Amino acid sequence: CVCVCVLSQSHRFALFYFDRYTSQLTFQMDRIMKVLTLVQAIFVPLTFLTGVYGMNFQYRMWEINYENGYFVFWGEVGFIMLVQLTLFYRMGWLQ
Repeated sequence: CVCVCVLSQSHRFALFYFDRYTSQLTFQMDRIMKVLTLVQAIFVPLTFLTGVYGMNFQYRMWEINYENGYFVFWGEVGFIMLVQLTLFYRMGWLQ
């Protein structure tokens, strides 16, 4: 009877520490996924803009033939990034 009780208690301790370990791993993985999602959310629109401007539509995009088109493009990219970072900060995602 004593042996069964000791084994049962050891089994409960083992399950407790296993659950604790897996919850810590899950928490760390959630933090990593949050960071990766924020990075992806910032860079996907910028990658789209780069792809569109890289197609060189000369007749429909005035910025390509514009003298300061390069700076206008980087201004747009900076503005979009700043707006996204501001929204993420106000939502409490960047801490």
